[in-house]
Amino acid sequence: MSRKGHQGAERVRNELEGAEGAQTFTWARPSFAPTGKPEYRGVREAHIPPLREKTDLQSDLNVILFSDHGMTDIYWMDKVIELVTYIDLNDITQLKDRGAVVSVWPAEGKEDKVYNQLKSIEHANVYKKEDIPDRFHYKKGKFVSPLTIIAEEGWFITVSKDKLPFWKNGASQAWQHGWHGYDNEFIDMRGFFMAYGPDFKVNYKSGPIRAVDVYNIMCTVLGIEPLSNNGSWSRIKDILINQATMVRPVQLEHCLLVMFLLLLLSLWA
Repeated sequence: MSRKGHQGAERVRNELEGAEGAQTFTWARPSFAPTGKPEYRGVREAHIPPLREKTDLQSDLNVILFSDHGMTDIYWMDKVIELVTYIDLNDITQLKDRGAVVSVWPAEGKEDKVYNQLKSIEHANVYKKEDIPDRFHYKKGKFVSPLTIIAEEGWFITVSKDKLPFWKNGASQAWQHGWHGYDNEFIDMRGFFMAYGPDFKVNYKSGPIRAVDVYNIMCTVLGIEPLSNNGSWSRIKDILINQATMVRPVQLEHCLLVMFLLLLLSLWA
């Protein structure tokens, strides 16, 4: 990085350390409904655009804003799934989490009984580990439970209502009205991506991109060669002004080919 680049990065870092707006936005979404006024106020208070002006880097600074997930409205009083109404907790050795996804470990010999009881839940799907949809990229994890319950969007899973946070024992203003972790096919679960600066097209709206694509975008605007990854250039190339300057990721097969050739040379020597 050039001296100017180092100085610019230092100015941006100093400004961000003193900016409370970004943190305000971080906490606005879970505490309020995704479409609520407090969230939009959090966006406004993040004041990223003035940051470029204050640091005099309008022509050099690329700004990328993105979220790790989406958010949807939840309704504590109306859309609650109480597990105690479907299963006997004595048949369970362990329950993990609450909300959109709950992991269940049935007691030995109770697997089929618990599974069949959970299947009767009206607004949720229950999966055996081997039946979890591949698109979740989840079922091969070694810590995945034998049974996984995934609620329909907006529904909240808990053991019982008296276990809910702030349930009838606090001001309604304290309740959370937004939640995430639902099926990733729901539109509300999609995060957002926005970028502007000298390397990005102006007023351009791309098709959907994936979280794994952001790494390649950041490497490209920084002039860094990305390592092999699961991102796709086809989803992101059109957002850049100069596609010809994109740094191509190093493909794993190319690395293996080079290693093989080096091995042959060493054997030949």
